[in-house]
Amino acid sequence: MIELAKERLPATLGKGKIAFLAGDMIDHSLGMFDHVVAMDSVIHYTRADMLDMVARFAAMSRFGVHFTYAPWTPLLGAMQAAGKLFPRGDRSPWIVPHRASTIAKAIERDSRFEGWQLGRTQHITSGFYHSKAQELKRI
Repeated sequence: MIELAKERLPATLGKGKIAFLAGDMIDHSLGMFDHVVAMDSVIHYTRADMLDMVARFAAMSRFGVHFTYAPWTPLLGAMQAAGKLFPRGDRSPWIVPHRASTIAKAIERDSRFEGWQLGRTQHITSGFYHSKAQELKRI
């Protein structure tokens, strides 16, 4: 993924302006970043675990955290409820959908996000793929 990102990096940004690293995304030995981008990295997390990860990202970011999560929809909620009725041990990890309003309220009430505010949000749809992109910015 890093090689692909380097290939797609716009030349207008200039060489050396962006550092791409591979490793544990919450390893503080990687240092501080201007922005942390976590695309589809927390889609399998419960709300509490997702907020914990985003708080860890915020602790490593000077200016912003940008992350995506699975938005709750009636269809996805029904599919998840039906799946719980017929559990199987051989399933791959299930995404955990979240309501945007619930995530926003949780971030606003969580003391780990003091000095941060919610920024832009965007619903992303491509075929069957649905995601919610959320910006968190330092104030």
